[in-house]
Amino acid sequence: MLRKYFLMFICLYSYAYSIEQISPNPKDVMSFVSKYLPNNPIILEAGGFDGTDTELMVKFWPNSTIYTFEPVPVLFDTLSKRTKKYPNIYVYNVALGDRDEIMNMWVSFHPWGDNSGSSSLLPPKDHLEFDPSEFKEVVETQVYKLDTWALSQNVDFLDFMWLDMQGFELNMLQCSEKALTAKVIYIEVGFVEMYEGQFIYSDVKKWMTENGYELIAIDFDEEVSLKGRETIWPGNGILYFGNCVFLKK
Repeated sequence: MLRKYFLMFICLYSYAYSIEQISPNPKDVMSFVSKYLPNNPIILEAGGFDGTDTELMVKFWPNSTIYTFEPVPVLFDTLSKRTKKYPNIYVYNVALGDRDEIMNMWVSFHPWGDNSGSSSLLPPKDHLEFDPSEFKEVVETQVYKLDTWALSQNVDFLDFMWLDMQGFELNMLQCSEKALTAKVIYIEVGFVEMYEGQFIYSDVKKWMTENGYELIAIDFDEEVSLKGRETIWPGNGILYFGNCVFLKK
């Protein structure tokens, strides 16, 4: 009998702490996290870019309410045009962060001229070595703490957070009680200091675990990623960033 219960405990322990490998394809991510969410989730997307993922989300969850933040003006214009036909999508031309004030944003561009997805509230560092994006300008942008924004909009809780904030994700989370209401958080993480002062993957994982979340899925090789710079070079096919899914315990 004791052996039976011991084996049951081992199975439950293994299940609780197993980390699933998932595809980085946004549709696959949405399909994976949907089993943990209601049919009408309250979604917050920080780093809306051109609205491509935003539109995928509203089609996947047609009864959802989506709040999307994109601070880069030209990208915000594209985002707004793409999503204006959806009454349940609310867009904001501001950034979320760790304070309520105007901050500098380093704006990134592809070598061929248009905006890339690497603009950040942090100045670039290793990004200049690992990625062809160029940071041609610094602009001022309004930044709000998540809790400040939520109070102003009467948002009491979140079901799902989709965070692509180019190294500033943990800065924002650490200052927010509202973030901890989210059932699922999908978050981009870096394996090296792509931006000056950026928290890397191990920092994010530690904080999330200490604050009641369990890592349930990743789209990268965790063992390799923790080795840092020694394995991440443009020529060896290993990316300097990845994405994680955390589930509230």
